[in-house]
Amino acid sequence: MSIFITGSNSKLLSGELASHLTGRTVSFKILPFTFKEYHDFQRSRGSTKEKAALFEEYLMWGGFPLVAKEEDWEVKHVVLSNQYDSIVLEDIILSNGVASPHALQRVLDYIIANSSATISGNTIAGSLSDEGRRVSAPTIYNYLKYIEEACICDIVARYDIRGKTVLSFMEKVYVCDLGFFTLRKNRVKDEFGYLFETLCYNELVARGYTIYIGKTHKGEVDFIAEKDGSRSYYQAAYLLSTEETINREFDAFLAIKDNYPKYLLTMDVLRLSRDGVIHMNIMDWLLSAEP
Repeated sequence: MSIFITGSNSKLLSGELASHLTGRTVSFKILPFTFKEYHDFQRSRGSTKEKAALFEEYLMWGGFPLVAKEEDWEVKHVVLSNQYDSIVLEDIILSNGVASPHALQRVLDYIIANSSATISGNTIAGSLSDEGRRVSAPTIYNYLKYIEEACICDIVARYDIRGKTVLSFMEKVYVCDLGFFTLRKNRVKDEFGYLFETLCYNELVARGYTIYIGKTHKGEVDFIAEKDGSRSYYQAAYLLSTEETINREFDAFLAIKDNYPKYLLTMDVLRLSRDGVIHMNIMDWLLSAEP
């Protein structure tokens, strides 16, 4: 006999429950729809929208199934807001006995608004202090732990490619669903690069990769993706609109001397692959089988 237990918190199998079930459990992390799943879901419901229109919707509202099935944008906003509030209240505030929900919300807003950015407890504490809201760094580190356990975001370590070691500082944060970004922060055009980086991260996680940020002696590549003893490198950007942008994105791979596959993902239709780096349209990549 098999028993399936579901929940929205990674602490579900912690403590007493885990001790009773040790060695007899298998856990799976269920993610919101990927873009391909979202695309196929809408097609199964009779949608005739072009993939670009569906992609725009996905960037705006993310992949929660309850949100995806709604057509009206006001209804989408209400459903997404209710899901977010439920996670924050039940899986963070009540589960951890958070004494100051207002301070927690300020940290959450910072985390979501800075998806794909480098974070630290001290940086967040300094930012909130500048706004006149003082929260200590130890408290913020507790909040970050609660937020990650509630699966709202992942905190990703950097990997020194040259030294082949994981760096325990300068971590990056990625929100689990782009809908939360829409819900908690206004969208402006020059943030699409950060959205694409978050989108790429979540897609790689859904494909079963273990992800690190790639640190080189000259800079960094967005992602090192590892699975089944193999590795690949990914860089995500909005558009290769200038020669400077083209050089910057391709040059991110220059310090990597191994022969594992290297991918640059953008919205450009024309492929500009060079120097062993495979350039792909990000929608085509999302809708394709692996890599």
